[in-house]
Amino acid sequence: MIAVIVKQIEKSVRECSLLERGDHIIVGFSGGADSLALLDGLHRLSDEGGWDLTAVHVHHQLRGKEADEDAAFAGSFCRERGIPFHLRKVDVPGHIERYGGNVQDVARELRYEVFREVAKQVGANKLALGHHADDQAETVLMRFLRGTGAAGLAGIPVKREWDGLVVVRPLWRTWRHEIEAYCRARQLTPRFDSSNVSTDYVRNRVRLELIPQLEEQYNPQLKSGLLQLSEQLAAEEEVWKKWTDEASEKVLLKGNDGEWVLSVREFRTLSLALQRRVIQLILNYLAIRSWKHIENVRLLANHTSPSARCSLPGNWEAVRDYDKIRFSRTKPARKPQGYDVQLNVPGLTKLEPCGASFEAIVTDEALEADKWGMRWAVFDAAKVTGTLRVRTRKRGDRIHIIGMDGHKKVKDLFIDEKISRKERDMWPLVTDEADILWIPGLRRSAKALITDDTRQRIYLFYRQEASVHNRDSRNV
Repeated sequence: MIAVIVKQIEKSVRECSLLERGDHIIVGFSGGADSLALLDGLHRLSDEGGWDLTAVHVHHQLRGKEADEDAAFAGSFCRERGIPFHLRKVDVPGHIERYGGNVQDVARELRYEVFREVAKQVGANKLALGHHADDQAETVLMRFLRGTGAAGLAGIPVKREWDGLVVVRPLWRTWRHEIEAYCRARQLTPRFDSSNVSTDYVRNRVRLELIPQLEEQYNPQLKSGLLQLSEQLAAEEEVWKKWTDEASEKVLLKGNDGEWVLSVREFRTLSLALQRRVIQLILNYLAIRSWKHIENVRLLANHTSPSARCSLPGNWEAVRDYDKIRFSRTKPARKPQGYDVQLNVPGLTKLEPCGASFEAIVTDEALEADKWGMRWAVFDAAKVTGTLRVRTRKRGDRIHIIGMDGHKKVKDLFIDEKISRKERDMWPLVTDEADILWIPGLRRSAKALITDDTRQRIYLFYRQEASVHNRDSRNV
């Protein structure tokens, strides 16, 4: 198995032109089996290959003592072999607290920033990462489940340029079980990352639950098929890129960070597939990745009216002006005034800014309110802190939803429920003097729930003529 892995690395390097004599390669080295086998294999080949290595370990400050031990192991491994080693710490929890975001996405972003900094410091021109065949299969399946095009199904590129570096993945055709066997044969003891078995992450659920089920019940060769699909589509994407670049030169009249203009007449001469590819290319520059918006822009070019427009994310818009479609920034809309008022309990409270009202009833009896759907809530009066208020959202708002451990950001809840930005700014949040208790039409919190010991109840009924009115999927 030792020879097999080394030969696979050599084959990938040769066939895909991943590394060359004179390269200075930084290796992302977590200490796990993948990066351990990669660094060990590249080190063994370095004299013959004529390249220099620098190992980089990123401590994300997420797993306490376990992460500290990972860093110590990585440093010791490199010192024993004379491999230059750089340890960098990044504050993933602090970054999320300040700016929000997904743990895995933020960790990846900060990790790549470290790779960039170290590469500049040591003069490296290549970045080698330990992604392997199982990673590729999982990525392709995840993207398929989420919805993607052919480019997405090409999966993780074996080689790509990034910010002055060439990112390479020499283990891309090597399976996880081969990597683990290599480590055993070389008497290497990889570090174990407990987060890799947590089903809180989608990728872990796909790897640990979905793929085994699909292999057992549908196709034992599922992962091999997914890897083959990614290789085929990656090769086809190279051809499509050439065709798309040629078509873009034909139809684009102007293209820069501030404005993009395409010729409708020339655009209409393209095949349907190339039309979509050209639009996707433009939207990628605008950091917009959505099939819906690709289609909206394409239909704009075939609109019966010579003057039409469609809104795009990020304050962009596409405007049809006779024979041109212009992509440009929209002027930021004026943010509506928020509100924060005390509820009349009992009594009626009208919210003039959003045309809504709340009626509060205080009683020791259970009221029949099913007909109100998600437009009512009841609270244990003794568990409410101070007075009840209703207000618009604030930065950092969180709610402890029934059935959920911990709190969820109100912003993330709005995004999950596909609430438009305009609606979010005026959506009412019912609070007491300590917590958010209820977001009408969406969720209520786990605070002040009714129990057998409840003596006095506060019922709130919400009236609104807008779309919120119709979110009646369950009682709250």
